[in-house]
Amino acid sequence: MGVQEVLLYFFWNFVGFQFFLFVWNRLPKPKPIDYTTIPGLKLECSAEELPPLSIPPPQSLSTIHKEKGHLSEISKTESIREFLEFSHQLFGPISSFYWGPRYVVIVSSKKILADLRNARENLVCANPYLPGSVLFGDSRFSSIFPLNSVYIEKTMNGEWKNEFSEEFQNHIFQRGPFLDGEMMTNEMRENPRDIIQSLQLVFKILQKEIQESETLIDALCRPLVCLYEKEIDVDAHPVPAWVPILLHPMQILDRNSATLLDDFHEEFNFLPGCSFNDQQLIELKKTLKALRK
Repeated sequence: MGVQEVLLYFFWNFVGFQFFLFVWNRLPKPKPIDYTTIPGLKLECSAEELPPLSIPPPQSLSTIHKEKGHLSEISKTESIREFLEFSHQLFGPISSFYWGPRYVVIVSSKKILADLRNARENLVCANPYLPGSVLFGDSRFSSIFPLNSVYIEKTMNGEWKNEFSEEFQNHIFQRGPFLDGEMMTNEMRENPRDIIQSLQLVFKILQKEIQESETLIDALCRPLVCLYEKEIDVDAHPVPAWVPILLHPMQILDRNSATLLDDFHEEFNFLPGCSFNDQQLIELKKTLKALRK
């Protein structure tokens, strides 16, 4: 084979490859079947159009991506509790959905919760009782600081904030992440966020839940949230860093247990602010005993 034939061979191979690439790039791409191996509600868009899976706080989701996610499905439920139960019944003990552009995982199994507990060293400071605020990215209540790098003083005092109520958290969750003007006042934007003070008030939030709820199970089954700074494995599924994980205590706890309060502490004491000392546990039991009189 002469030089001319060799050059023609490579030339036509190059032309053929370019033609194939031209056609391939213009073919309609199939919609992704799944973005992780976790079942749940999916977005009807191509892989190129997906919002980023990992969005660390504090960031305004509305400036990252305009994807509304599954807000229409969320609006059909009346609370975070109801949406978590809906997802559990539909998809099982682990599921996922999009809150606007933010990817969120739900865990509603005691067995799977153990995986989260085992990854405690990767937890960051995020108030577990404020899922709406954490999803929103409010840096007063969630941060990039590793939990094991801070000291949380055990206290039973502290100032109650309206944002701590479950009703307020439900409102954020149902309205979605595009609430900068409505939910975030200038004071909230400009003042330093004291995440440590927020975590010190976890005890007070739980105590108030016990005082105001009709039953103990109702008080203890308020939805919780946690956040990790590194990718972790949850029930053999990879969950990227900074993906909020919502916890559904109604399915995790045994409502018929005679030691429900102790069970709650045993299951969730790995969460930021939820490791109560003996004095705090005694105080919670006194609160419960007073309600039963």
